[in-house]
Amino acid sequence: MSKVIKTAFTAVLTTGLITACSAADTGETSSSKVEKVKMADMQKVTKEENEKIIEQQENEDWQNLREGVLTYRQHSKGGYYNATVESAIYKENKQGSPSITAKVQIENVREDGKNDDLSEIKYYIKNKKTGEKFTGVAMPLNHEAFKELAPNSTVTYDVLFEISDKKELNSYYLYMVSKLDPFSDIHWKLENLTESNHAQ
Repeated sequence: MSKVIKTAFTAVLTTGLITACSAADTGETSSSKVEKVKMADMQKVTKEENEKIIEQQENEDWQNLREGVLTYRQHSKGGYYNATVESAIYKENKQGSPSITAKVQIENVREDGKNDDLSEIKYYIKNKKTGEKFTGVAMPLNHEAFKELAPNSTVTYDVLFEISDKKELNSYYLYMVSKLDPFSDIHWKLENLTESNHAQ
């Protein structure tokens, strides 16, 4: 009799364990299905958000081009100069005076084979939010190339702008003015002018 009870007890226990495991497996499967659905939804949302961001950026780029606004490493080519603003940084000297230094690249694209005197180009930055303007000073390392830039040659140099304060740093635009090759109100947005640039 005890053997029968033991056998029955073992059978009931085994059946219970199998049922519990099956239930657990079913629960995991349902859970993983829910997770997969959630992940698919998240991927869909992420894709839609990315598409919106790209579309917004394209619209901003198109609007900027219409308004003559260029960004870093975009160039303006005329009859004499191919001009590019490579980068710009904000700094404060030991006395706390703020300044912006832009790295400018100019190529001589004249077809008449003559040299360019880049000292005739003038620079200023304008803060579109405050309306303030600041004149820049070119600081070429190679003065010979700066004063006598040969055809199809390129020179890169810094232009220093001393500014009044660090308000609205990301609202500055750089303009170049030339009597020989007017830039037709082309200007460059000086992006990412934050204090984190001190270390650069």
